[in-house]
Amino acid sequence: MSDVLNLETQSLENGLFIEASAGTGKTYSVAALVVRELAMNDDLSISQILVTTFTRNAAAELRDRIRRRLVRTAESLKNNSNEDSDVIVDFLLDPSEEVRTERANRLMRAVVEFDTATIATIHSVCSKIISLSAESTKMAGEEVQDRLIAEVVNDALVAQAFVSPTLPEKKIVEVVKQLIGEPLTQTWFDQSVVTDIALMNRIDSVIKGCVAKIEEELRQAPTFDYLIRRAFQVIGSDEVEGVLAEFRRRYQYLIVDEAQDTDSQQWQIFRGIFPMGEDISGSLIAVGDPKQSIYKFRGADIDAYRAERDLGTTRTLRTNFRSDTEVINGLNVLFGESEFGAGIPYVAVDVPEEKKNVVLSGMSPVEILNVPDPSGTTAVASPAARRVSQYLQTSATIDGHVVRPSDIVVLVRSGWQGQLIERELRELNIPAVSTGTASVMNSETAEHWRVLLRSLERFADAGRVRHVVGTPLFGVPLSSAALLDDAFIGSIQETLAEWAAILRKQGVPALTAALLSDPGTIMSLSAGLSGERRLTDFSHIADLLNAETNGVGCSATDALDAFTRLVEVDDSSELVSRRVESDSSAVQIMTIHVSKGLEFPLVVVADSWKEEISTNQKKKLPIIRLQKEDGQSIEGRVADVGFVTGEVSTISLQRLQEEASEEAARLLYVAATRAKHHVCIVRPIGGKVTVIDNRMSATALAGESDDVKVLNVDELLETSTYTPSTSEADKKKLKVAESPSAVTQTYRRTSFTGITELQKGGSVVGAARIDSRAGTEEGERLYIRSVGYASNKTLLGVDQMPLARIPGGAHIGKILHEVYEHIDPSHEDLPNHVSTIVRRYVTGKLLSEHGQNIIEGIVLSLLTPLGGAVGNISLANLGLKNRVAEMSFEMSLAHLTAGVKASDIGRLLQASISSDDLLSPYAETLCDPSFDISLAGLINGSIDALLRVEIEAGVPRFFISDYKSNRLDRDGDELMIDAYSTERMLHEMEHHHYPLQALIYGAAIYRFLRWRAPHLDADAAIAGFAYMFIRGMVGDVTPVDAHGNRNGILTWTAPAGFWSKLSDLFAGGGK
Repeated sequence: MSDVLNLETQSLENGLFIEASAGTGKTYSVAALVVRELAMNDDLSISQILVTTFTRNAAAELRDRIRRRLVRTAESLKNNSNEDSDVIVDFLLDPSEEVRTERANRLMRAVVEFDTATIATIHSVCSKIISLSAESTKMAGEEVQDRLIAEVVNDALVAQAFVSPTLPEKKIVEVVKQLIGEPLTQTWFDQSVVTDIALMNRIDSVIKGCVAKIEEELRQAPTFDYLIRRAFQVIGSDEVEGVLAEFRRRYQYLIVDEAQDTDSQQWQIFRGIFPMGEDISGSLIAVGDPKQSIYKFRGADIDAYRAERDLGTTRTLRTNFRSDTEVINGLNVLFGESEFGAGIPYVAVDVPEEKKNVVLSGMSPVEILNVPDPSGTTAVASPAARRVSQYLQTSATIDGHVVRPSDIVVLVRSGWQGQLIERELRELNIPAVSTGTASVMNSETAEHWRVLLRSLERFADAGRVRHVVGTPLFGVPLSSAALLDDAFIGSIQETLAEWAAILRKQGVPALTAALLSDPGTIMSLSAGLSGERRLTDFSHIADLLNAETNGVGCSATDALDAFTRLVEVDDSSELVSRRVESDSSAVQIMTIHVSKGLEFPLVVVADSWKEEISTNQKKKLPIIRLQKEDGQSIEGRVADVGFVTGEVSTISLQRLQEEASEEAARLLYVAATRAKHHVCIVRPIGGKVTVIDNRMSATALAGESDDVKVLNVDELLETSTYTPSTSEADKKKLKVAESPSAVTQTYRRTSFTGITELQKGGSVVGAARIDSRAGTEEGERLYIRSVGYASNKTLLGVDQMPLARIPGGAHIGKILHEVYEHIDPSHEDLPNHVSTIVRRYVTGKLLSEHGQNIIEGIVLSLLTPLGGAVGNISLANLGLKNRVAEMSFEMSLAHLTAGVKASDIGRLLQASISSDDLLSPYAETLCDPSFDISLAGLINGSIDALLRVEIEAGVPRFFISDYKSNRLDRDGDELMIDAYSTERMLHEMEHHHYPLQALIYGAAIYRFLRWRAPHLDADAAIAGFAYMFIRGMVGDVTPVDAHGNRNGILTWTAPAGFWSKLSDLFAGGGK
């Protein structure tokens, strides 16, 4: 059987590996296989397919591509056409109209249910695994882990001080930090190299002890990076069978995208879920390209990938849809016999027969540019800039259009190399922008931010004030006499004091706004050729600081601490990778890592391509894979702890050298395969042997291939200043825009809480800024005792009422919401299950003493028949399948000019219900002028639970539900249970405007059902609301009134047609 993947016939068997060379349509193929399976299998839903990938951006792209593919394929099947010549559409176009319709309907069902799909990062998958084990997925910040590591290591070294010489704490911290979350990496040192084995054994013991202690601490509140470790522990735990059974029940397919960038721990998780050789229904499918494994610095382990791949079935993609035929021919010649690591050969690819090739002038499709470099340094910046200049000087063309700067991308391995090339291009007046070539935290603007924060920390210090005044934030030259003027310095100190107060009260975004609203600051930052660069870096650092300070007000000292943590982030991290400063026509300069997955018309690859281990890498802890032939006592992945004393094994250095050479080859492959029409690879010659010399065809490099043109740098034209074409120059002429005489607000963003805050006369700065989480109905504190509650001598009125007297307030309310969200009400061992969930979230000292009452009270609430309009059914009867928990929404509203107000809801309600309706009094309240609050733009919210109940057989009805922990008992009550009567609950509902909340939520559900379930009558399907005051829900013995309404549950049934009318009102209908 051919190893080429056939998208029409390949079964998705467990252990299938799909290797997709660059440009062969990896994402296309993943989407195609998903579409095929969903169209052909009526029992398969989109929610049963889990796709995991490397980054959030990749996950977002996959989601978009799969969804668009579902829609487009369904339309093609309905129209019985295949305009795009899609192979999967062709396969699904059955002669039978009935069969085509069935397949189209399945795909449309997947589109409707698409928000149930799990297409996410590995961390999201691990979070799901942890949550299935009933453990908390609440995460601590990375700074918590860093602080914990430092504390534990310091304590351990203090304890060792009596028996050991002083140990290098910083290096031990680095080792421990690396080993946290890497359970499959062992510690090791080479006894033939180490001079004091007894000392090294003690160091090894200290490291292992620290790792064990830190991991125990992190089990309680894992950091983001530790999630994978926790999932690994869950998979390997004694209780794993229940977790795995639930995971396999939910998911039929687990598709691992970018599989070459995984590690051994992740593979153990994947294989724990879908092991090879066992009789299970699910399948693990891996998709990737080992030739593009370039993320070792992030933990990617190509050896782990190879080991897993060799156990399964491998299929390849060999048709390139990115590059022209001549480019592919040249690359096939250059890389023909290359290997990119053991078992990773180059795979020759072809192009589709129907692909149209472009016509180039002024360049060959594949070029090698030889640059004399006898010293072995990296003198490639100037030649790379000269090659770019020649494209533009000679008016080279692609299919007739003159090459523009924006057609050209220069790819580099390191940020400093990119900066050199950018400088060379700018000297030639060639516009150039950089992305991913350096950390923004190492930029000049970052230093200005640091100086600013130091001055805000101590604005009374004249030295710090003078320092910040000399930055572009103020733009005063250091030679200016103003710096000696006490009055001037005093005025700056006043400004800094104001900014410090803004930072403390409102956070980094408000400080940034204050800075950029100052005309002098914005002019100084944007001045000169580097103005766009400074502004981009300034905003980028502001965004990073905002995230690092959790988006809240903080002191300047806290902001400086956050700044320091960001400086310590690896320069290659996407988080701190510099953003492109302009979208104008310019040459792009980016690192190869950033370019992966992208494509460009013309590519220049510029680097020295040394195979040596970098100086920076030599300073880091060596983590290698020991093999049997190394003659050591252990095999597998190890950390060479000889690093601590500076006694790194020669085995480690040799293995690192081998890995560096292999990864350099893979980087070269990634860079060369980004080009659509032309690639030029700058090749240093005359010095040390490079990756190009070792991995590319010697024949082609010698100029003996018709498919590869070899140039010497002295063949290039002498450079001259670049002058844009007239049309481009005209585009750059700027015209001052005329400011409108008045700005009319047409859009707002609000929420239920925002409306009620305004109704109460709360001070809100701009309705568009109302936070949906702002304000609470139960107050901001934890109330242990409040004047006005029934006395402790008041009888319960029932046998037990565990929640009656536990503390109230927003804190307990938030915790109980978390508990209800994560409970399975139909669990077979409900008390123990509830106990596990409660113990997870109820951790505070004040609440822990009430833990048992909370457990018992929640169990009783779940067993309480709801009564009223819902009928004699409990939450336990409904179970998970009939409940959607924490359903967040954003709902569009009319334009502000439509004049829709919150009071209009009251008038609609009045017109729709009878005078004896439960909500009739509240409808009148809602008509009050205080509710003349404009509703426009967007409204958001989060519904505690949407319940599905079959009141009539086969007819689903939905109830909007909310869990309320409010205490309703009052002084003078004879029985505690009477406090939760319909009358008392209705009063509480009206007081806090909960009916308004329920009506808004109902309109959102109406629109949701209208979109997601078009076959339903959405208006009739939404029965009304059921608000649960959980303290009064005490099981079967909960009192029922003469109308069948139970204490603790307030239900209301909407009149016919109400929800559609309310939705129309929100859309501006009738206004």
